[in-house]
Amino acid sequence: MPSGATMHLVTPFLPLWLAEAAARYVRGAALRHVWLTRLRVRRLLAMWGRQSTWRRFDPFPYSPSSAFNRGDPLSEQRLKDILSILRNRWLLDDELTHACRERALGSNPPSGTELQQMFLAGLIERRAAVGMGSFGRLECRRCGGQTSVVVVECAVCGGECPECRECLSWGVARGCSALLSATSVEPVCRQRSGLRPVSYHLPFALSSAQATAATEIQEAIDQGKRRVLVWAVCGAGKTEVVYEPMAQTLRRGGRVLIMTPRRDVTADLCERLKSVFSSESIAGLYGGAPQKYPEAEVFVATTHQAVRLGGQFDLVVFDECDAFPYTDSPVLQRAVARLADLAGCFVQMTATPTKPQLQRAQQADSRLVYIPARHHGHPLPVPVVHVDSSLTKESLHRIPRALREALVQTMDEGAQLLIFVPRRALVEPVVAALRREGYRRVMGVYSGSQERDAVREALRTGAVEVVVSTTVFERGLTFPMVNVAVLFADAERVFDAAALIQMAGRVGRTPQRPTGRVWFICSRPGRQIREACAAIETLNRMAKERGLLKA
Repeated sequence: MPSGATMHLVTPFLPLWLAEAAARYVRGAALRHVWLTRLRVRRLLAMWGRQSTWRRFDPFPYSPSSAFNRGDPLSEQRLKDILSILRNRWLLDDELTHACRERALGSNPPSGTELQQMFLAGLIERRAAVGMGSFGRLECRRCGGQTSVVVVECAVCGGECPECRECLSWGVARGCSALLSATSVEPVCRQRSGLRPVSYHLPFALSSAQATAATEIQEAIDQGKRRVLVWAVCGAGKTEVVYEPMAQTLRRGGRVLIMTPRRDVTADLCERLKSVFSSESIAGLYGGAPQKYPEAEVFVATTHQAVRLGGQFDLVVFDECDAFPYTDSPVLQRAVARLADLAGCFVQMTATPTKPQLQRAQQADSRLVYIPARHHGHPLPVPVVHVDSSLTKESLHRIPRALREALVQTMDEGAQLLIFVPRRALVEPVVAALRREGYRRVMGVYSGSQERDAVREALRTGAVEVVVSTTVFERGLTFPMVNVAVLFADAERVFDAAALIQMAGRVGRTPQRPTGRVWFICSRPGRQIREACAAIETLNRMAKERGLLKA
């Protein structure tokens, strides 16, 4: 409406989600159609058991700059502290309270009056956590879910209120609760003027393949490409190739987000980056992190944290983008897609890209970067497929002949054997069978195992001969002296081509032992096994053609 026009107020006060829906009608109405707007709002409120009362008043003058005036209840320093918390985050009201306490910003959290003042001044964005989307359909504004929204009797607002059940583990998102963010006021918190010095230290020199990939990624960013897909073999050193693009982004005053699906990998990567970029502020966002709402220029986060993140990161790097639990969670996929759409450049890194990812990388605003060889210059071990018709029920009555041969060859080499099985229920039977065969230093591990860390360390140090594992040791880990045997490799519901490639990639990752053996033991060589072997051979051929392999 034009300035000075008569405004209409709906009373009594409504929960935020319903007030937003009513305000949408009012904002879109022309003055000559006020009667139609009244009718629409009245019907909307009646649908949810609310009555509308209309009052007229003249708009009061409000200047956004008054929020900074001396003597205002919201001081400039307190304003900046609150904005620093909400920068690149979407937080519920109670989460903002916890964040203020964590940052020691005073015993009193921001009041509703202060948040309203910041909202009217255009300094923060505020929207109902659950509200009406297109065509009047209820949706969660935090996770993007629609089918998971239910209407319940709310003890907070005292009426019927929509609530999202899909993202309950991140806190209850209701229609009467607000999501707050300061993404639109980024210049208030950080000025992008000129270049600042940023240095990093690598304990080793990049290989030829890594250096080429780092250059291609930076070229894509400089050319304005929105997406980059890095297809790298297992153990190629994917993380190191983004160090220079990270440094260039930080020099320009930008912010960086690095995501991985798994907590262990995220915590380890955060510590590695702190040692490489020792002069930069780097914070980890994962379960068990020292701080939940830190302030930094580089965030290293699990994909679960992406649900609370928002705004425009200048560079978003998503490592292991094909890993569980991201691949099985629509909530995480929607959250990452939202960040990717807003990012200056979105870099995905994987050893097993999907067909949609490869097709997307061929578009004009994208680029595909290959790292077909490991840093030590040796080819990937190609799996040997052994067919045993007795492995038909994913149950073990005896040690297969192929597994016996794998054990003998591994022990003769002085190496260790990592045996993957598709189900947790198979771990203990296989361990027991191996001990009956005379192998004493045998351990088993699965996702709920209390000895998970101990088994991982024993495999690293050589204190164990054989480890039987589910896919918990599938990726992100380096064991210097292992060979790999995949038992029931044709269990395609668990062992798809990506998983098989990752398991084979545990072998030959270090310069001390750049070679090794991989066995796929199955009742029949299915499509996933054939695709995994073909992908490994293709990357080896590509590396050879580019002259990246040692003679």
